[in-house]
Amino acid sequence: MSPRRLCYWPLLGLLIVLHGLPGPCALAQQPDTSLRHPAPQPVRVGSGPIFLVNARLIVGDDGLAALDPNQILRLEVHKGGLTTPAKWRSLAPHGILALTMKPGFPLNTIASKSLPQLRRELKLARPVRFELDGLPLEDPTLRVATAAIAGLEVKQPATVADAPVINIRLVHRPSRPAKPGIYIRGTARR
Repeated sequence: MSPRRLCYWPLLGLLIVLHGLPGPCALAQQPDTSLRHPAPQPVRVGSGPIFLVNARLIVGDDGLAALDPNQILRLEVHKGGLTTPAKWRSLAPHGILALTMKPGFPLNTIASKSLPQLRRELKLARPVRFELDGLPLEDPTLRVATAAIAGLEVKQPATVADAPVINIRLVHRPSRPAKPGIYIRGTARR
């Protein structure tokens, strides 16, 4: 090899390091490194937290964009257990974010429907039970923002004595796709 070609090797090594690529020494030190593409994530319905505004209104993920952050007085996170109010404990498996807005916040500017309005919309005369993304909804005073409703499912009871169940499916923002590229495992330990 000529001396002229040898002078480019350090420059090549520097370029490899600057671009974040592992050099030949780094690959030799990590024999357990494997290259894998991330597995596609299954779409989970109803896996996001439930957002409650002023303990009365359920808004979806995109409904938070309609709220002014400067108007938020308090934010409470409920993950279940005894700290969660009894009327919301059935919703706690997905998590609850309870937003308390400052006094004077116009909550009526958000279009919403009460649970009896949803029952009448489906033309069900007899008493029904409600679910929110498959979880029992025990607080009858809650309202649901119309923009947050992805759909309503009526589950007929197995017996005549049981009440039908209306499952309210909420709109959830789709998860971000994984960035394209090669993921190298085993480098975090070193």
